[in-house]
Amino acid sequence: MVVLFQEEQLDKIFNEIASKIEGPMEGFLIGGLAMIKNKMKTATKDIDIIFENEDDARTFIEAAQLIGFKPDTELPPEYEEMDAMIVLRDKEERRIDVFVRVVMKGLIYSDTMKFRARGIHFGESLTIRVSSNEDIFLYKSITPRDRDLEDMEILARTGDIDWVIIEKEAKNQPTPWKWIGRLFGRLIELEEKTGILTPLMGLEKEAEIAQAMEILLERLEERPLDKGEAREILGEDEEFIDKVFSSMERYRLVKDEDGKYNLI
Repeated sequence: MVVLFQEEQLDKIFNEIASKIEGPMEGFLIGGLAMIKNKMKTATKDIDIIFENEDDARTFIEAAQLIGFKPDTELPPEYEEMDAMIVLRDKEERRIDVFVRVVMKGLIYSDTMKFRARGIHFGESLTIRVSSNEDIFLYKSITPRDRDLEDMEILARTGDIDWVIIEKEAKNQPTPWKWIGRLFGRLIELEEKTGILTPLMGLEKEAEIAQAMEILLERLEERPLDKGEAREILGEDEEFIDKVFSSMERYRLVKDEDGKYNLI
């Protein structure tokens, strides 16, 4: 049975943690509690929070442990891929997923995300900033948990989403080819399971190139490739392969040395 917790219960956690912190410091909510604060849902299983640096994260973790939280050692396999610094759980099964700057080994909590987030103060020592619906949607679109797809549906139906913000944020990440393909894949899942067709479906061609880049970059770690070999690997025509290598060169990922492409 999934145990869900309401806003008042989770705010109590932050007030108790704040009482153990000298501060000031701040963290950024990206998950279910952020949706609660944005009036998108009334309860959640856990808290997903990002800190800008390890020192702040450790201070928060130590304070959480003082009020009864312990490292959760019984996590589902998908949590390894999410790459949290630590997942904490208390005796009431409330869970806190703590991240430092990135989720999924690379999606960065950017300055533009910080600008969109609004602050809630817990005493003088702890400020929790609530991410925008757009940024919550983006994070949920790249994580592997089934319940995140359910939250994407809630946000898409009721969240007054500015889809342009999501597209720009994905494209402006330091490694956009990693996220555009994953984002598009989750949008397809969303459409298949709920019938929701978002304006971001226009990313299809870019997603195809991004996914091809990921495949070739993995192969290039083994040895250089020419365009003919890339065509065989991907099963695509010459025009598509040209676009893929042009994108990789634009991001300064590869260089052409006498017709063979090497990683930079």
